[in-house]
Amino acid sequence: MKRIAGLICCIAFITVFSSFAEQITIIKQASLSNPKLIYNGMTGNQEFSEYVKSNLQKCGWFDVIPSGTAKYTVDGIILGNKATLNVKGEINFNVSINIDPNNSKWSSYKLVDLLLNKIFNIPGICASRFVFVAQHNGKKDLMIADFDGSNVKQLTGLNALALEPSWCMNNSLIVYTLIHNNFADVIGLNLSSGKNTVLANFPGLNTGGAISPNGKQMALILSKDKNVDLYVKKAYGGKELMKITKGNGAVAGCPAWSPDSRKLCFVSNMKMNRPSLYIADIDSGKIYPIRTLGGEAVSPSWSPDGSKIVYSAKMGSNYTLGVYDIEAGTTSLVEINSAGDWFSSSWAPDSRHVVCSRRLNYFSQLYVVDTLSGEARKGLNSKYNTTSPDWSALYR
Repeated sequence: MKRIAGLICCIAFITVFSSFAEQITIIKQASLSNPKLIYNGMTGNQEFSEYVKSNLQKCGWFDVIPSGTAKYTVDGIILGNKATLNVKGEINFNVSINIDPNNSKWSSYKLVDLLLNKIFNIPGICASRFVFVAQHNGKKDLMIADFDGSNVKQLTGLNALALEPSWCMNNSLIVYTLIHNNFADVIGLNLSSGKNTVLANFPGLNTGGAISPNGKQMALILSKDKNVDLYVKKAYGGKELMKITKGNGAVAGCPAWSPDSRKLCFVSNMKMNRPSLYIADIDSGKIYPIRTLGGEAVSPSWSPDGSKIVYSAKMGSNYTLGVYDIEAGTTSLVEINSAGDWFSSSWAPDSRHVVCSRRLNYFSQLYVVDTLSGEARKGLNSKYNTTSPDWSALYR
């Protein structure tokens, strides 16, 4: 158990430190035009055909047009419980799937992911979900939604504040921070059983819990030694801790694992007293800064393919999205086609799109942003303030 006074210190990362105008050349993302696609529908099941059309429109990899000249033309047929899509164009092929009679929409997600994999050699994006925080009636609860913003479900109802959710353990567990009775704990929510398990309740602040992709370790932020530092421990059981940062008055926060579970990207004000991004090598203990833009850099997320890190960059008085290319060592801004402040981005399984919280006129909503084109679409329609999204891996 621990008091939440320290949590204010972590939140202060993105609000109280003074800006510092860094002299870095901004490398703009190249403009991108998606290939045009004509969808002629599927015969045999109109509802399923409409699901597929919506997925093609919202996956972010095509410009779906009603007629004209297109790179790809798609149609299909449903016979019994088998759905087949036929693709003609630059390459010709077909993909098939057996429709789940209890969840045909989810089957349509998997079918379009098969198509995306054939054309672009990506894992897909449709058969995934995001978890997020919804603020209502003075509480903050966790909710989940499908990739297209449908099928919204509430996960918690604890008359408390549930914050910072993250997926782990092959989408079977969500780790989050629970603030209750002036204490904050790191909790694991088993999605099959609905059971909440305390994963960390050291003295002082416990927050920022994130289990490594290999399921063996958990990164978290603790203040048990009177300083807000980054630690790593076994994902389950045990109190033994590996201290990553060494305090000295600096604050650490927002840990994000690399896909190989060997490194962590995190936020710290250890230099120049401003929030910046650092990478820690877990085996060697080495910590080094990465090149970012703006007066502050917060909320990092490591792409599933391991090639880049997205973050929120404070440019003047506003926050936008930046992307750090790990191999090249360069950083760029995403030229988003909508106004607002953009926070807490999380990569989709395709390592191209992110879901993030867009704040405009004191109201926050989830949006999906294409990091290559800057195109943004609303992630879901909600009457609540929605923040802190985390995108799952693909469901197999």
